[in-house]
Amino acid sequence: MLLVSEEKIDRYTRQGDWGTKTILDLIDARAAAMPDKEALVDPDNKATLVGLPPQRMTYRMLQAAIDRLANRLVAMGMAKDEVLLVQLPNIAELVISIFAAARAGLVVSPVPVQWRSHEIRHAVALTGARAMITTHSLSGFDHVAMVRQALGQENRLDHMITVGPDSCGDALNMAEILSDQTGVDPAALAARRVSADEVFTLCWTSGTEAASKAVPRSHNQWLAISRTVVESFLPDAECTNLSLFPAINMAGLGAVLIPWVITGGKMVLHHPFELGVFLKQLITEGVYYTLAPPALLDSLAKSPDWAKMDKGNLKVIGSGSAPLSEWMVKTFQNDFGIGIVNFFASNEGV
Repeated sequence: MLLVSEEKIDRYTRQGDWGTKTILDLIDARAAAMPDKEALVDPDNKATLVGLPPQRMTYRMLQAAIDRLANRLVAMGMAKDEVLLVQLPNIAELVISIFAAARAGLVVSPVPVQWRSHEIRHAVALTGARAMITTHSLSGFDHVAMVRQALGQENRLDHMITVGPDSCGDALNMAEILSDQTGVDPAALAARRVSADEVFTLCWTSGTEAASKAVPRSHNQWLAISRTVVESFLPDAECTNLSLFPAINMAGLGAVLIPWVITGGKMVLHHPFELGVFLKQLITEGVYYTLAPPALLDSLAKSPDWAKMDKGNLKVIGSGSAPLSEWMVKTFQNDFGIGIVNFFASNEGV
């Protein structure tokens, strides 16, 4: 799906802001160059969230999972440029689903796990989505039942894939798809290849003044945004990113996930926020960069325990959504040797 004019593509390409490589091309290059390098790490509490053990995936494993899910989406009859809704917490399956949709030539629309019947009905009506990936039970809440109740029989989705330990009615199970060893049809996936200028995601605004709006963004648009993150403060060498924000919007995608795709290294996921888990991940995973809300940073700057704690490899923390305290920024920089980066961004624009 191409929503950008040829004139704009030509101008930004000549300026060097846009290119021909998609986000998937960058992942494939990593998988070819360093297949056994660790790429993606689940939150420690994944079993509590969705009833599955946490995974540690290499680039080879990640690429295989993306291809297997994409292959199934094509085999299900999903047409190119169709919208795939995804409602998952910040776990490996969310990342896999986002990239698998692109591999299958679909437009992925990740939505918050907090959304309920009203928002799901709105998203399906606006996008015409026929398929959704969700979790059977998230911390005890039955998302599949909620979706089915929200849409009713007359608007029922044609396909549903669930993440969890068991099958759920007629829905497909993600674990079974990802463990399928029957092989992937390379020709079918090659036929779905998209250009870097085609729409990659439909992310949603908060809807604070009206119904949420879906904002389309291409591979090139995301890469241009995320390169500013990389060029501003990430090292030339690979590093470890920790994402406290789900990969559903500007914060989770533009400020953490896609910068990781550009630079390589390891992506560590976290959801929902738990201070003890966060502090443990910083040390055990060797985190260099993370993103955190201002309130958390203010709290840590005032904490004697944080002041005494080993910070490991942590060098940069991004923040935004509210004004940052000058005192907090100086404390992190001068007392802890950690730079604070103030982000200004929105789902509607750069």
